Amino acid sequence: MQFKIKKNQEGIILMISSFNQLYNFLSFFLENKLLKKNSKIYLTIFSDFIPDNLIFEFKQYIEKFANVELVYLKRNSFKYRIKFFNFFYYFHILKKIFQLKKHLSIPYMFVYGKIQYPILLFMFFFSSSKIFLLEDGLGEYVPYGKNEKKLINFLLKLFFTINKSRIRILQLAQAKKDYKRTLNLPFLNNEYYLNNRDIYKNFIKNNFEEKLLFKPKCMILGIPPFSHENDYFKNLYIKILMKIKKKYSYNSEQILFFPHPRTDSLFYRVLVNSLSEYSNIHPINSTTAEHYFSQKNLEMIIGSFSSALYYAKSIYNKNFLYYVDNELAINKNQEIYNNYLNVLKNIGVKNFFD
Repeated sequence: MQFKIKKNQEGIILMISSFNQLYNFLSFFLENKLLKKNSKIYLTIFSDFIPDNLIFEFKQYIEKFANVELVYLKRNSFKYRIKFFNFFYYFHILKKIFQLKKHLSIPYMFVYGKIQYPILLFMFFFSSSKIFLLEDGLGEYVPYGKNEKKLINFLLKLFFTINKSRIRILQLAQAKKDYKRTLNLPFLNNEYYLNNRDIYKNFIKNNFEEKLLFKPKCMILGIPPFSHENDYFKNLYIKILMKIKKKYSYNSEQILFFPHPRTDSLFYRVLVNSLSEYSNIHPINSTTAEHYFSQKNLEMIIGSFSSALYYAKSIYNKNFLYYVDNELAINKNQEIYNNYLNVLKNIGVKNFFD
């Protein structure tokens, strides 16, 4: 991609993987008026798991508030995918960094918590930028498993320790001690944890409350399956909906199934065909499940190990919250599964099928 950059133009590098990170960023960005006129946000995408249609939604929504340029650095978009040729990918990353550095002044970088080596390179080479860390959802509240502490985590702690004057946390947690992973930086001064909870909530209320399509009493939160898991999750959602109909007095219009934003369009159509008999189905767009949580009529929320399920309690203080066991996740890694489960249980989330 060739950038149209004026010499010494100012910009913000934004690295996100979810709408919730985007709204955390935008709420703070607008409140503090961080960009000068005619400057840009450089939306930088690394994760292969973010569908292109979702990236388009990110870009389109940011354009409501600021000029935006896409920096597309997905690994699977490059010709050399064999592990031996990884250095070609990192060569391209470095080339892009120096291309940006040549003309741009970057006072701020906003980075989501699941940091990998390419992001670390950006943080290292843009050495004068303040770095704002955005939490990576529920994962930030779950302790590392025995086999999870890798070299990248050691390097990050070292980098953050050396560069602690540059680091800020856009905090959605009730207290900084709640963070257990990347954002758990005990050496960082308290004033560098910027409580963004109320600004975030007000941003969502002001920008979405009047545009919401439904007024549900019960919500089911979908999760993003791999293609070979589609039948498992479709059947699980039907099982949940049938139990809701049997045990509670909600009719189909009062139940909203909310697909995960990363659900691919093919499986979304399958869900619409399979679940419409039991509930409303929300379209996949820039609306997130959290936008509905301030509605007083919403009584019950059911999900798997979802960030939205955690925020429903920690930020919106909803009471009737339920998790559903995911047998596929249990089979993949029992220890990690138990760590996530304990976090949800500790805030009062109960098993839906008990």
